[in-house]
Amino acid sequence: MDTSIQSRSFHTLLKVTGVLLLLTVAMAWLTAHPAVAGRWLGVAALVLAWGKCVLVADHFMELRHAPILPRLVVLGWATLVCGGLAVSLFA
Repeated sequence: MDTSIQSRSFHTLLKVTGVLLLLTVAMAWLTAHPAVAGRWLGVAALVLAWGKCVLVADHFMELRHAPILPRLVVLGWATLVCGGLAVSLFA
C-alpha cells in the first residue's frame, strides 16, 4: 500500500479520535453541569452515543467503504436503539 494513503488514513483516524475524545468530554461536562438535568440529559447522552457509534462504525470498523447492507444494519441498529431509548424517556 502506498505510504501516502497510509499516512492520510492515519491522520483521519487521529482526527476522528480527537472528535471522540471531545464528545466524551462534552458528556462528562453535561453530567457535571447543574443546569442540565433530567430527561434532556438522557437525550443528550443518547445523541452523543449515536454520534460516537457512527464515527466508530465508519472509521474504525471501516464500514464507510463496505457494501451498503452491513453499514445499514449497524447504523440502523444504533439509530433504532438510541431513538427507542430517547422516546422511552418521554413516555
